[in-house]
Order: sequence, then C-alpha cells, then structure tokens
Amino acid sequence: MDQDVLQLASQLCHAQFGSACRLEPLQELVAADWGRSTVWRCSLSGGAGPETLILKQSNLGGGHGCNEAQVLRCIRHEALPDISMPRLLAADEEAGLLLLGDLGEIDGNRLADLRDNMDHGSYLELLARLMEALGRFNRLHGIDNDGISALRESSLPEDRTGHAAIHLPRLLDELPGHFASLSIELDSPALDELAHCRTLLADSSAHCLTHADICPSNVALIDGRLVIYDFEVAGLRHPAIDAAWPGMRSLRCYHCTRLDSAAIRMLEGKWIEGFGLQESSAAELFSAGNLAWLATMLAWLPELLESERERDSVPDRCRLLASLKALQGCHERHARLQGMAQSCRYMELKLAGMWPDAVAG
Repeated sequence: MDQDVLQLASQLCHAQFGSACRLEPLQELVAADWGRSTVWRCSLSGGAGPETLILKQSNLGGGHGCNEAQVLRCIRHEALPDISMPRLLAADEEAGLLLLGDLGEIDGNRLADLRDNMDHGSYLELLARLMEALGRFNRLHGIDNDGISALRESSLPEDRTGHAAIHLPRLLDELPGHFASLSIELDSPALDELAHCRTLLADSSAHCLTHADICPSNVALIDGRLVIYDFEVAGLRHPAIDAAWPGMRSLRCYHCTRLDSAAIRMLEGKWIEGFGLQESSAAELFSAGNLAWLATMLAWLPELLESERERDSVPDRCRLLASLKALQGCHERHARLQGMAQSCRYMELKLAGMWPDAVAG
C-alpha cells in the first residue's frame, strides 16, 4: 500500500476513533472485485473502532469516490436487515478515499463464483431473492426519504466505467444515430416510443436511489445473507434502471443471459413484489428500463464496427447482438416497443451479416 494513502487513512481513523488507534493493511482485495478501485482489508487496534475495516480508493476519478460516500450516507440499513451493504465509517472525498465496514470474505462468494457451482434452479432462486431485495431497496430509498433528495444537489460522476447508465438522456438521444449509421431509419412509431420512454424515465417524482451496476461481481452471498456493494455509480434515477436487470442489464454479464423468457418474467415479478408495484403498471416501466440499457449497449457500436473487443472470453459483438434480441423479447413479454423491436430486428440482421463469428459465438 502506498504510504501516503496509509497515512491519510490513519488520519481518518484518528479523527473518527481516537488518536491511539493503529491502522495496518492485511490484504489487498483484488479478487473481490470492488469496482475499479484499490481496496484493502485492514486491522484497527487501540481505538473504539471495528477490528477490521475496508479501505477503498477509487481509481476512476471524476468524483466517483465522492459520489459513493454521499450515497452510502443515505442507505437505510435498518430497513433492510437481510441485506448487507457497506457502512461508511469515514471519508476523504477529495482524495476519493473511503473507510468502510468490513462485509466479510467476498472472494469465492460472489454471484460470479456461485453461478459456476450451482445448478440452474438454485441459481434462479438466488437471483429471485436478489431481485426482490433490489425492489425493496428502490422503494425504501425514494426522494421523500431524509437525505436522499440532497443527492440532487450533486451531479453524478463522469461515466468512466463503460457500463453504467449515468447519462441516460444523452444516450437515449444517440439511439437514432446508431440506427442511422447502418442506414436504418427509426419510423414514427419507434420515435414515439423512444420519446415516451424518455418522458417516463425523466419523471423525477418517481426517482429513487438506484444501484445501476448490479452484476454478479457486485453481489455476494455470505453466511446466507445477500451482500450488495460497489455503489460508485449509484444515484437518483427512475427505478426502471434497476428493474431491467433480468431482461437487459444482465447482458453485460454474459453468462447470466442463460435466462429464458419465463425466468425473466419470474425475476421481473420478484422485483415488482419487493417494490410493491401494481402489475398493470409494470409493462411500461420494464420496457423503458430495457430501452435505456439498450442505449448503453449501442454506445459501443461505433467502436465495434471498427474492431472486435473481448472481455471475460466473450466478444462484445456477441453481447450487442444479444441485446438487440433482448429488446425484442421485452416487446414479446410486455406488448410494448413494437416499433423499436422491429428496428432492432433490422439492426440484428444487418450486424449478423457483418459479424458471422459473433453469430456463431
């Protein structure tokens, strides 16, 4: 650990837990995947603090450490006793340095790890539990809660993650251009659907705290408790952004796409159960959320037209083709976005002809 970072973290501990406390690094948590950050588990002795804590410094810059600190201050831990989330102990927001409560041994307990060691039914049960918990998290952190509305006063950090819905209005604005780049013009029904989803997502009265980066690397199961962490890009958004995880967001984590339509519908129902939404109101919400995540996927299109890119042994061209299919699946489940689904079909066919290897993958 960099000695300047250790000294700064020690000063935070002294201010929080007394000048006699001593902070010592134990291990760097590379495998735990706490976002794109440098993370250490540390011991703390000689003061009133916990025996171990997490020292996290964001490597993203652009205000990500500051944003996460502000978000963590708002989380209502007592209202979600079955979910473990980081507790903010102290922070130097300018340096992007956070001291967090220790969540336990995440490595080996992430959904990314459990997925490979579970039968499909057990994994679906775990995802169902996650979606219900995520619905409750969104519901319990609406803008009418103390502290949440203050997040509006700060702008979200710059999107340096490449996979978070931070700037949704801009990304949705770019959708017609992505289709036009392949000589596909969105017709009036598709443009009307896009405008309607933009209006729904912009309704600030419906906004709540969203994680916006739920993925198998940011969720764990430790001693039977769900653990959700890495809130660097969390912020006030429409809950559709978190609700759309089964249908579209999981495509960022390609192995989760082994979900058929029935499984996706079941998981969406679990989010509805947690959020307390009326079933009749769900179709537009899920459709808008899926379209928003499609916009983030298509942001890759210009680069992928020039060259292939691969992560976790999966070409991103495969992910993009899968996202176009997923939007069509959303239309089939919810009878919404017919025009956009048709346009996605045109784009899928055109890209499949250009990328035969991606189709084969």
